[in-house]
Amino acid sequence: MEAMQELQKRDQANAEEKSEKAIKAATDKIFNNPDTPIGGNPKGDVTLVEFFDYQCGYCKMSEADVEKLLKEDKNIKLIYKDFPILGPMSATASKAALASVKQGPDKYVKMHDALMGKKDHLTEDMIFDIAKGQGLDVAKLKKDMDDDSVGKIIQANLELGGDIGVRGTPMFIVGQQVYPGAMQYDQLKKAVTDARAAAKK
Repeated sequence: MEAMQELQKRDQANAEEKSEKAIKAATDKIFNNPDTPIGGNPKGDVTLVEFFDYQCGYCKMSEADVEKLLKEDKNIKLIYKDFPILGPMSATASKAALASVKQGPDKYVKMHDALMGKKDHLTEDMIFDIAKGQGLDVAKLKKDMDDDSVGKIIQANLELGGDIGVRGTPMFIVGQQVYPGAMQYDQLKKAVTDARAAAKK
């Protein structure tokens, strides 16, 4: 039993080390992709990256804590990585959120928060009702969802996730550290504090 646990620990450590190396190699794609939506403070001293799926219950559990953190700490830059892996409706929701940017840079965050706030299983009608509720022109949104640029962002995120070992959602990167799985407010806050301390070294 102990040998098994030791082996699991070693495997996990190896996976984390591999992931950290992959993150260093993919720094530009993670942190500097101009097509990726940004929330929080774009000039923040700590960057929080989230890979998420709009149908992921764990992502929705973390959402309120992420929002609370951004409200309380005005020095965090949040990079949104749409990572639709839970079926066709996940992809539709991501396309709708990303296409909303074409109607104003602030629209994405509103659309994202509204989609994350929906506890029900998403349907196409629901996604477009949410868009309407956020003041979006739904006819334009549907047209923009088919734009190549939207599909390219999602494809780039899925490839990036494959490169750095994203095995499920959510996955957070805070500073240079990887945190797989849902995170609560205290964990997020500690991760940000640790990233600030590491940056000063």
